[in-house]
Amino acid sequence: MRFGREDLDGDGEKEIITVLSGPGACGSALGCPVRVLKKVGNVHQVILSGFTRSDIFVLPASRDKFQSVALHDGQGGVAYAWNGQRYAIERRD
Repeated sequence: MRFGREDLDGDGEKEIITVLSGPGACGSALGCPVRVLKKVGNVHQVILSGFTRSDIFVLPASRDKFQSVALHDGQGGVAYAWNGQRYAIERRD
């Protein structure tokens, strides 16, 4: 598993970004599972769930203070944008 932290919404609290990898974790069709978690009170909530075959890219565009995120799954590039509650697919390239 790989993980990192990035403040995606500018609140001074870094969100947790995880990529589950290794034998049996990643599929040949979509790639490896990605989760982004945000601390809300005493709990971490999943705010992005997707797949990637490469790195995770934080984009300069933002919506409601949350920066957009791009992944590359088995079908191509996927841009995620904040929808007010969590990240949702904005477009596929």
